[in-house]
Amino acid sequence: MPWIIFESALTLALLIVVLVAAVGGFTRWDLRTGDRQTYGNKPIFATLAIWILATVAATGFMSYKQVDFGHVGVVKQFGEIIGTVDAGPHFMAPWKTVESVNIQTNATGFGTNADAFPRIEASSSETQDVFYTVTVNWNVDPTNADNLLIEHGADFFRRIDVQARVEQHFKQTVVGYTSIEATTQRAAIREQVTATLRQELADFYIVIRSIQINNIGYTAAFNDAIERKQVATQDAFAAEERVAITEAEARSKVAEAQGVADAAVIAAEANASVITIEADAQAAANRTIAASLTDPLIRFEALSRLPDTTVFLPSDGTINLLDIAAAIASEPAE
Repeated sequence: MPWIIFESALTLALLIVVLVAAVGGFTRWDLRTGDRQTYGNKPIFATLAIWILATVAATGFMSYKQVDFGHVGVVKQFGEIIGTVDAGPHFMAPWKTVESVNIQTNATGFGTNADAFPRIEASSSETQDVFYTVTVNWNVDPTNADNLLIEHGADFFRRIDVQARVEQHFKQTVVGYTSIEATTQRAAIREQVTATLRQELADFYIVIRSIQINNIGYTAAFNDAIERKQVATQDAFAAEERVAITEAEARSKVAEAQGVADAAVIAAEANASVITIEADAQAAANRTIAASLTDPLIRFEALSRLPDTTVFLPSDGTINLLDIAAAIASEPAE
């Protein structure tokens, strides 16, 4: 379009020169002599030469098109999109124009900074508010940049309403999780949202590269409830630990007492065994001694232990020693 305007202006100037020459020609007056001098067709030829040079220069300059790296050029002819060109220098008809479209990965934030979209507000399965700070990485499909501009124009991001679509997919996904799972299952939520959003925006020639969940927040009341629960849980763990210590100490004391009792039983059993063994040995010794005693031996032992021997003189004139052995045998054993 600029080339056409420029050429139109040059052509108009040339026509004016030709018209002036055809009507009255180009003359000048000599003030000293008062004579009129005519230039003939020289101005026409000069103007034509200027027009040709300007046309060649403008055509060469406006035929050169440069598409920056990371962009794709959408070629337009008289306002109509007719194709695309890759990054780099290009030469084409000067009446064609090239509009660069960025195909690099763009990072769109939700709640990440002051210039970003607001953070995403979703609800859990218990209708608890959950707030997500998110970064969506996307780019234009390079093979369909022309179709994107044809269907949605240069302001395609707003026209497609990508912001609302991202928020909607988060809300539809998070509602399937509890408030706690909204945090613990952040990877699963991110993957689900990425898959569904990628499928939907592909129809609008936008490629979703990835989604990062930067932060997850709750209401102040819910945060207080979580903190109270954590404190109660910690107190319960401390109480359980104290009970476990007390039970361990009790078991230790029981084991100690049981050990003392078992030791006493073992000592008593050992003492009884000693007594039994000693008694059995004494009885065996007594039986051995008893078996070895004879009447002459007993009498001998009895007489040897008496300091004096008592002699009875019976009237019949026989002399008998006191049957001490019989007397000893008749005494009860102690």
